[in-house]
Amino acid sequence: MKAVRTILLVDDSDDDEFLTRRALKKAGICCGLLRLRDGQDAIDYFGRKGPFADRQAYPETELVLLDIHMPRVSGFEVLKWLKAHKVEPAPFVVVMLSSSQETRDREAALGLGAQTYCAKPPGPELFAELARAHSVQWSGPS
Repeated sequence: MKAVRTILLVDDSDDDEFLTRRALKKAGICCGLLRLRDGQDAIDYFGRKGPFADRQAYPETELVLLDIHMPRVSGFEVLKWLKAHKVEPAPFVVVMLSSSQETRDREAALGLGAQTYCAKPPGPELFAELARAHSVQWSGPS
């Protein structure tokens, strides 16, 4: 079972960050939430480039909440980068967040390596489902 200390939220919306924090609080989860504002920052985080090489400031994550539509680089492009650079999903679970209920978006996200696709903003029930489906447990920030 993976102990999640830090959740990585990759989303350009301040409102969605607020709603995600609220959902975590309602679910009783006190993990750290690290937010990146676009897909390029996510690629730099996973590639440990620039400031993202500092794992004290940008700790490893076990759970990634990834928006589809963002400036510079989309969530789909982040998934393609992870796949091309053989960043295995085993160290973390990727949840694709989207306001889109299009079947093609869901299929594309899952086909590119996301383990779960859900509507945004995430609600507290998502975190219970993730714990059950992906054998994770929540722990406080390190």
